[in-house]
Amino acid sequence: MTLKIVVYSLQVEYANDLDIAQVGSGFPRSVRRFASQATKGTRHVSRCVRCYLMVDANILVFTDKEEIDFTNPEYYRNTGWNLNNLPDAYGSLLRHLGAAINGINVPWLYCGMLFASFCWHAEDNYMSSINYHHMGAKKRWYGIPSSDAEKFEAVMRAQVPERFRENPDLLLHLTTMVPPSILRDRGVRVFTLVQEPGDIILTFPKAYHGGFSEGFNCNEAVNFVLPNWIDFGRECVEMYRTYGRLSIFSHDRFVFHFGSTQNLDEYSVADCEMLLKELRRLFHEEREYKKAFIADGLENVEELSGDVMLDEQSMEVDDVRQCFHCRHNVFFSGVICSCNPNRLSCLRHTKEMCPCPMRDRTLLQWVGTAELRYAIRRVQTKMRALKQQAVALQGVQYQIADANLPANATGTASANLHSALSGSYLVIKRKGTSVHA
Repeated sequence: MTLKIVVYSLQVEYANDLDIAQVGSGFPRSVRRFASQATKGTRHVSRCVRCYLMVDANILVFTDKEEIDFTNPEYYRNTGWNLNNLPDAYGSLLRHLGAAINGINVPWLYCGMLFASFCWHAEDNYMSSINYHHMGAKKRWYGIPSSDAEKFEAVMRAQVPERFRENPDLLLHLTTMVPPSILRDRGVRVFTLVQEPGDIILTFPKAYHGGFSEGFNCNEAVNFVLPNWIDFGRECVEMYRTYGRLSIFSHDRFVFHFGSTQNLDEYSVADCEMLLKELRRLFHEEREYKKAFIADGLENVEELSGDVMLDEQSMEVDDVRQCFHCRHNVFFSGVICSCNPNRLSCLRHTKEMCPCPMRDRTLLQWVGTAELRYAIRRVQTKMRALKQQAVALQGVQYQIADANLPANATGTASANLHSALSGSYLVIKRKGTSVHA
């Protein structure tokens, strides 16, 4: 018996990252203004769920909801589920970005054919993403939870070591697809699903995903960021610094902007704690490096005018003001040397800049530790207020429940409160218990 193995070379085409300003969006588009364009018109605000009270890490109370009318074209134009609006919806921190970034807060369109693949990757800056299937054939997705990300990366390096030697940042290239079966055989949890027209796929921070199309189809996708993303964002920026990759936006500016200017209405106590931890980390890093530089002989400090905005002009400055070594956006402070004043270093890589003594160098400071300390205190004040609200609201909830239910009523306190307020839209979660009105 003769066994003949035939190997075919197959080429497929994939129209990815299409600019909706050029090819159009599958969703109706309304007038949208970013903060940097505020003088040119009124910024559109989506009618997604707009008002909710975050009581603590375990309780969510929604006090408003979107009016749904599938027969009204204006509903589709204004709903927060319209991917043109979702990054601006209440709860998405990207709505504070005052600049349009294609593929981030402005959707991209994707047209695939049979076997057109999107290779293993996590989203830029480990953000979340939403993908809507407009029409055509099914799309097969594979996903890996963030808790298995390191295990996945290790298996990938073991499978294609030569490619990683040539490109250590290979996973940022979106060009490598190792079969899911190999990953699962090596202990990586891989999940799969099939996306059909009308289906929405959500990917969460640091969740690697990939897949392929089963025929011609058309999808649209955009990113979003929730308050609990901060730790993932920091982790991704640290990885970018390792590979010398420029971040989509300055993480330090983003975090400081929220700590120093925003009212943090979307934040829970747990989210405030995460933001506070990151601000403290930034504060201690700035302070300790500056103390070390002074001890080594640094004498020159130049105070410069900095801003905390998230508009297009500021983000363009961040792209230019980057460390020569790791390409990190230098937002708070950096160092230059008299031997080459055009070379800027972040605080971490000052010693790699040149062999000159520290007295020949100058610390450039745009945002100082005093401003960071102010942001920390501001978030602490907000967190205390949220905790007080949680205590007060819990007391009110139980009083309402007791006043409106018979003495022999049974069930959890959450269920009692739900019955008492049956006329409103309410979601309560406490210790794993959920009640929906």
